[in-house]
Amino acid sequence: MNNSFKEMMNHISEITIHILNGEHSEEEMREFMKWYNASTENKELFFQLKSIYELRNKDLNPDNKELLESWDRLIKKIRLKQEPVRLKKSINKNLLRKISITGVAAVILILLIIGIRINYANNTWIEVQSNTPGNIKKIELSDGSTVHLNASSTLRYPKKFNRKSRELFLDGEAYFNVTKDSSHPFIINLDNQQIEVLGTQFNVLAYSTDNIAVTTLINGSVKLTTFETGKSMKDEIILQPGDQAIFDKKTSTYQVLHAKTENVTSWIDGEYTFKNKSLEEITNRLEKIYQITFIIQDESLKDKSYTGKFFSYQKVDEIVDILNFKNDINYEIDNDTVLLYRK
Repeated sequence: MNNSFKEMMNHISEITIHILNGEHSEEEMREFMKWYNASTENKELFFQLKSIYELRNKDLNPDNKELLESWDRLIKKIRLKQEPVRLKKSINKNLLRKISITGVAAVILILLIIGIRINYANNTWIEVQSNTPGNIKKIELSDGSTVHLNASSTLRYPKKFNRKSRELFLDGEAYFNVTKDSSHPFIINLDNQQIEVLGTQFNVLAYSTDNIAVTTLINGSVKLTTFETGKSMKDEIILQPGDQAIFDKKTSTYQVLHAKTENVTSWIDGEYTFKNKSLEEITNRLEKIYQITFIIQDESLKDKSYTGKFFSYQKVDEIVDILNFKNDINYEIDNDTVLLYRK
């Protein structure tokens, strides 16, 4: 492992621990977000670091074998991201085998191997996934804030927020009702984006697989910060109630519109309304809600506008019938795959 890469990993590791402990500076958060947004591998590495760090916090007293497996996973992720180098894992394994330790001391050893200094104020992180079609999960956070998590979505948050901020990570769609606390900003991390609020209600539609992310403010105010992929912070905007910010991930630019908020948040009650939306946009949304796959065989259909209302309890054939209310589409259904083509 070359010196520059090792120094970079040590630096990021230290910043990560500061963030988990709530002791990071604004500059450290900027550096972390620049690194975090640079690649999917970096995001995976961050949560792997966090998982190892949590072993001590949970007081699981892992044995050497478990620790070695965690270390090997870390090394594998690093090697996949960097140019091939021969890492002498056997030396690390021998080192661990020769030292008889458990619990806190074992985890400290692994973290020190990659240059991390431990602060014992760390917290346990929780990951909630909503993978069942039509299943909306309501999550209560330690500060009294609530989150409604839509289908095909993942939320990562600490069991207890730290002393400086209330920070979490979202991949998917969620509606937030944030408890007001001016001294502890509420921060949501997305792909190349960060949302900061003090106390408000808003909806975030930000699946990592989509090219856009949509933030709609119901009341209060929020600050959106954008990050260029692999680069530093790019821009900041403030939303007012009724504003809807559409973020283009490819260009890192925003378009702010005025939205009908009741339609944006109706999914909480299992209702989805589309008005003059393209067939491609509608089916992309329906795929996540119902966990089915749409294949639009005729390219000319993708941009065709449709209006309709769907409910989370509906079956696939009912959904397609609503899409085809103009009777201008032929379709075939094969289990959870729907083929659409022009008549």
